[in-house]
Amino acid sequence: RACYLDGEEHSPSATSVIYAPQSSGKSFVRRIDRTLLTRLRDRDKAAQVKEQLYKKELAVKKNAKELPEDPQVLFRIIEAVISVPQLCSRQMAAQGLHQLTLLEELDTLSKSNKGGSWADKSDLYRVAYDNGYYGQDYKNAATFSGSVRLYYNLLICGTPNQVTRFFSDAENGLVSRICFCPIKNQQFTDLQPWKPFNDKQQAVIKKISDRLDALTYGEGDVVNEVTYTDMSWLFPSLRQWLREKLKEAEKSINVAMDTFRKRAAVNAFRYALICTQLYARLDKNARQTITDFALWFAERDLQNRLALFEDKFEYSENGSSGVKQR
Repeated sequence: RACYLDGEEHSPSATSVIYAPQSSGKSFVRRIDRTLLTRLRDRDKAAQVKEQLYKKELAVKKNAKELPEDPQVLFRIIEAVISVPQLCSRQMAAQGLHQLTLLEELDTLSKSNKGGSWADKSDLYRVAYDNGYYGQDYKNAATFSGSVRLYYNLLICGTPNQVTRFFSDAENGLVSRICFCPIKNQQFTDLQPWKPFNDKQQAVIKKISDRLDALTYGEGDVVNEVTYTDMSWLFPSLRQWLREKLKEAEKSINVAMDTFRKRAAVNAFRYALICTQLYARLDKNARQTITDFALWFAERDLQNRLALFEDKFEYSENGSSGVKQR
């Protein structure tokens, strides 16, 4: 966790959408799954066994006076096709750790969200970006009732048409909370084979995984206390970038740019926080490297979002909605 420019505490929450036409290489995310997520999946397998044993015991003793206690197992990777009550239950058991959904086809999310209020998670995604509290209150004791603070990340792939269909409202607040990452169109190009990681690359991946794992888990996979990091050294550069984009937005009366620049800076800050944790020594050179990356990312994040949604943003000269931009 770290405090942002406004003094509010932030965590590295992020939803990223990687989009490109079919057969453009989006499947590279499987490599992330097979490398960085291996340890999480191993822990989840053990948790699944524990949960299944509880369900079997519950079925056997369903008429007993004393029922077995719910073990509240911790899962780090959760499926996209999940009900809101179940997702809240998973978050409740996560002990403040982030959970991740990795999805290779955005249409899967579109279809799962058509099942009624139990399935649509747009509000939940917005709340999760700010690590806010999400709650529900049902009379039925069999479903989740209560309030839980959300730490939930998504990594999603899709085609441009899928992105347009799913994110049809440019002003509902969700699109400004998502990092949209286009991949260069690979149509009418020769097939490029995937190269295996060499020994040096594998060593870097292991080092990163070890460092992140040590931040999260202690002996016996006990969850560590939250790590707080001072990121104030990044503030002057972020403020300067925000002011430059503000001048650009004012000059062209571009409310979309003014809106999106703020979240682009937040996203850059959060990714810079992750980078900070990956450096063994945060010396002057490391801080400069992270600063350069953060500013590069903020600019790219802003331009990618403008490319998708600027012409769909409705506003009048005073900033209120109603007039289609140019």
